[in-house]
Amino acid sequence: MDYIIRYEHLELGTSSVCKKLNIPFNGLEVTNASQHPHYSRFYTPADAEFLGRKYRDDIEEWGYAFERE
Repeated sequence: MDYIIRYEHLELGTSSVCKKLNIPFNGLEVTNASQHPHYSRFYTPADAEFLGRKYRDDIEEWGYAFERE
């Protein structure tokens, strides 16, 4: 694997990879966008704790944290 692009930086990461590979890039088209509440509203504190334990390695590796709105 040569590149890993985080979803939250998809446009910038894709642009960077295309530039390195000398491939034209005209941006990503946004389709089917929706409005929705902050993701933390879907998790109880117990859910967040459970998922934090279950995915601890991934969370630490990628520098994520459970955010509250």
